[in-house]
Amino acid sequence: WLTSSRSCYPSASCTCPSQLLSAMFNCCCTENDTEGAELIAVDVHDSLEEAPPVYEPESQKEEAKPELVKEEPKEEPKTNEPAPQVSAGPHTFEISVVKDGPLGIMLDIKAAGVNVVHVSAGCVQTYNAKADPDKCLEKFDYIVDINGKTSCKSMLGEVTECKGTVTLKVVRPVQWTVKLVKNGKPFGAGLSFDKDSVSIEVTEIRDGTLKEFNASASPDLQIKPFDSIIKVNGIGDSPNQMIEALKTLPELELTVIRLPGA
Repeated sequence: WLTSSRSCYPSASCTCPSQLLSAMFNCCCTENDTEGAELIAVDVHDSLEEAPPVYEPESQKEEAKPELVKEEPKEEPKTNEPAPQVSAGPHTFEISVVKDGPLGIMLDIKAAGVNVVHVSAGCVQTYNAKADPDKCLEKFDYIVDINGKTSCKSMLGEVTECKGTVTLKVVRPVQWTVKLVKNGKPFGAGLSFDKDSVSIEVTEIRDGTLKEFNASASPDLQIKPFDSIIKVNGIGDSPNQMIEALKTLPELELTVIRLPGA
């Protein structure tokens, strides 16, 4: 019961796809398109699913001024300055569940690794209900080992075929937020996602806003290939909406995740 439907993001060339899988599993395929464009998006695929997948800028208060006479503020040219918001990491932990039913997880196979799309009813959700909060499997976590298997293909095979105990080694990604001003320039990146993805993976850096931002940002705030964008100006979970924002909005606030070591 595998179906396939291919459609490509308008004016976008395609990179090698990631795959979306649930723990009764999705598999998908694509073919390449060589048309050049500012953004690269992967074909969207139909997939086998166990269950259907399941923001506002901060306001700043102005201090009251003692003078009665108001002075017009001087406008300074906007620059791409990173917002100093970086989460601590990496946080690594291991969970074991008895597979006496569906695991209830959907996974996105990215170039960086196996990323959790969501957790629904199943063995993992039951485990989460009893586990310490810092050892619960969450959306955007990366799974790096399943029962000793570490390649994407072998991990997915283990999830579909394994009976009994399933042990997952999990890495919580590093997360940070940056602000960019496009100043009329293209965003300048290759981007990859699947139909049910909740994040967009960066595949390459091109000339444009992102490359200029990286040139002046500290290394821990730079956005690099294998990083994934999870929010654009408060928009999350919808890659198509996030890409539209990247293409059209003059100022961007991006929330980004990275698998440590990727």
